[in-house]
Amino acid sequence: MIRNRQSIVTLCALAASFGCASENNSDVQTAPPQIGDFVPVASSDPAGTGDMGMNAGAPAAPADVGAVLAPTGQDINEGIIVENEQDEAQKAAEDGATCGENSEPTKLQDIVLAFAFDRSGSMALDETERGLKWDPVVAATKAFFADQTSEGLLATLTFFPDAGGGGFGFGGGGGACNVNDYATPDVDLTALPSEEFGTAIDGVEPDGMGTPTMPVLEGTIEAIRAMQTDDAVSAKFVIVLVTDGLPTSCSEEENDINNVAAVAAEVAGEIPTYVIGVDSPTASPGAAADADGLANLDLIAQQGGTDKAFIVSTGNAEQTATDFRSVIETIRESAFSCNVAIPKPDSGQEFDSEKVNVNYSNTKGVTEFVYDPSCTEQFAWHYDDEANPSVIEMCANVCEQIKADIENEGQLNVEFGCIRRIGGTR
Repeated sequence: MIRNRQSIVTLCALAASFGCASENNSDVQTAPPQIGDFVPVASSDPAGTGDMGMNAGAPAAPADVGAVLAPTGQDINEGIIVENEQDEAQKAAEDGATCGENSEPTKLQDIVLAFAFDRSGSMALDETERGLKWDPVVAATKAFFADQTSEGLLATLTFFPDAGGGGFGFGGGGGACNVNDYATPDVDLTALPSEEFGTAIDGVEPDGMGTPTMPVLEGTIEAIRAMQTDDAVSAKFVIVLVTDGLPTSCSEEENDINNVAAVAAEVAGEIPTYVIGVDSPTASPGAAADADGLANLDLIAQQGGTDKAFIVSTGNAEQTATDFRSVIETIRESAFSCNVAIPKPDSGQEFDSEKVNVNYSNTKGVTEFVYDPSCTEQFAWHYDDEANPSVIEMCANVCEQIKADIENEGQLNVEFGCIRRIGGTR
């Protein structure tokens, strides 16, 4: 069980309350504005465009308190909206809810990077290639898992081919092609940073005669499915496949790149697959440096919902480490989730999907979001499934601003108990 997990944006903690938003915004604004006021943010943009680096092309923020809120083009930092207190009190009375009662914390979903790490013999054909390929990739991988900047992420690690697989059965598969051997990670779900991954990596060597890509993908998906059933884990899972070669040495069906890509495609909408292709300084047969190999790795990534494979250069150990760190950071940013798992109400209460609101507060003020499944509103959210919701999802434009708003101590607030704000009705 993972407890006290930190979100990828450490300052973007979430609070949920079964009631309306608090009437006292003193924690956010030292001198609360008057009812109906709009308080603009002092822009850091010398040109006066109002763009704070999160909404390029937005119009300038109004210069004076009391200016009318622009319906479109507004930045998430542009101000605080204070609704009529009597209206809020009336809504609370109609709802039968008392604002601020029965608080229960929630937060953005964690991100779990499920690594499948290639330890096939081609990762180190000889000492020269080992020093330019295996060693720097291993060093960069270990550094990522132990780096303090990885805080807020969780990960698992599975090596392939399986060290205890008992060898390959060419043409028909063998022990290393057994899906079940990859359904239990070599390093279980662990919060980063952690030295546990480095210890596990130090315990393996390049070995084996092939690359059982399809079995490891299937096994990793099985492992993720098992973790998704754990009530203590609310996370977005992604697969990170690190490999230098094409699928080989299992059955003809398992070695078919189209079948491998189909495995990734089947879960792409829920569990994307990122591919890190490890280049070969000596262009060994089947290595990622081969043009066909690159195309095939791209196919797995494309079908896995991540566009194309990332290729890490080798031949210079320092550059390899730099490339690997850059790729991981890109994956981290791409996998960022603005989803919020809906917490269970307190005992005696029932969840009402039509009585949920979302707002965002930071050192500049509070912005109220509206419910809009079409995401055409400026600040909008929606459910993953309107009929049977389990997750609150921020619309893409809002999510991008939340990701960028680290310096303003942003906090996303999910409120339960009052009739939700609907797009176009405010």
